[in-house]
Amino acid sequence: MERQIPRSLLLAGIAFAFEGLFQLINPLVYGIDGPYYLIQLRHISRTGTLKYADPPVAFYYFYAVSVLAGSFESGVKLGTVLVVAAMSIPAYYLLKTVFDDENSATLGTLVLIFSPHLLRLSCDFLKNLLGSLFALISVYFFVRYVEYGRFRDLLCSVFAVATCLTHCLAFAVNVALMVFYGLAKAFWEKRFGPLKRAAVAVIPPISVALGGLVLLHSYFSDLLKGKAFVESVLSGGGGVPISPRGPPFELLFLMVVSVFIASLAGFALAVMKRGRRENWGPALLSFSVLGACLTAPIIPPQWAWRLALMGFLPLCVVLPAMIRQEFALKALAVFLLALLLAQTALGLPFWARPSIREPEHQDLETMSRRGLVGAGCVVVCRDKALGYWTEYILDRDVAHKLDPQLFSEYEGIFFLLRRGEPPPPRPFVVVYEGKALILLEISQ
Repeated sequence: MERQIPRSLLLAGIAFAFEGLFQLINPLVYGIDGPYYLIQLRHISRTGTLKYADPPVAFYYFYAVSVLAGSFESGVKLGTVLVVAAMSIPAYYLLKTVFDDENSATLGTLVLIFSPHLLRLSCDFLKNLLGSLFALISVYFFVRYVEYGRFRDLLCSVFAVATCLTHCLAFAVNVALMVFYGLAKAFWEKRFGPLKRAAVAVIPPISVALGGLVLLHSYFSDLLKGKAFVESVLSGGGGVPISPRGPPFELLFLMVVSVFIASLAGFALAVMKRGRRENWGPALLSFSVLGACLTAPIIPPQWAWRLALMGFLPLCVVLPAMIRQEFALKALAVFLLALLLAQTALGLPFWARPSIREPEHQDLETMSRRGLVGAGCVVVCRDKALGYWTEYILDRDVAHKLDPQLFSEYEGIFFLLRRGEPPPPRPFVVVYEGKALILLEISQ
């Protein structure tokens, strides 16, 4: 009898193909942070260290892939595809553990693969993406540890530490799910055992995070965004992000609302099912609470869209649970699935592109070939996205404002602006004038 290919590998193949096609739409890396990764990888290749202090794991992972792929650009794209494909495997086995049903696990994994939230992460939030892989693996082992109490499943703490070393939001979600699941399991079964096991699993990664903030502050300072987030929420000004400037912002609004509605429905379903002792109840309750927290209306707009990108986690648990129910919840789940696929289809043309226009890219390449900005010089660029590409292509330091201190730190000061932008209020000489960009040399 022929052996069948494991369903988890088939799902990984689907994820690899879908994300691979997405990454091939444009040869340049996507998003604002795409060229930032290229800068970091090049610096690792030259010095072995990061140029800018950041949680290090993602950059060294992408550097290793770039060595195999032959270029930094290919390494970032291939590394992203591999992470998305790998995420489907722990997601499938986590859902199979939760539901004890292959069909529910398959549906939930497909929700994750085609989620607009995950697709958006894979554009340029690559630290968060890799951190989410570690978080999924961590939560899988954690659910098994709470259920069976086996020492080997304390691997959940090891992967939570890896998450901590990769991205702050993924780490916060990782720890939150551990706490929520421990509480939900204790509530479901009316015993304290799950809380004790949750404490055992959560203490090591939190200790590493606190120790890292003290001993290696520059690499762990990303975690302080949690403090800024809490202060922002307490100061008020909540609301979901929407803007009249175009579909991407309306799309983000839908991505937030979809997760919030699904999470409320999942929470209600979990509460209703408590008396029936459903095995998947604690997971549904904990993931639903997570989804509601990520998309709560009190979250300020500058944070709301970013947190909502982790919405693929609650969705991949809540929607399979709803599909298993009576007509009303099944119909709502089908509606949300259709809405999510529509969001993914609408988002593809907006997300599958770099943060630089082709004429701007060509102008920077021309400046680089001509060697217009010498060694020891700096380029001032007001726009952050264009600044990252300028720093990578010209291989020179970039500043975002014309600070007088730059004249004492660098041998020459250049100013990059788009056509139509006003020049700086200082004497300058036009060094290069292209189709989209103008390069000025500033006199002191």
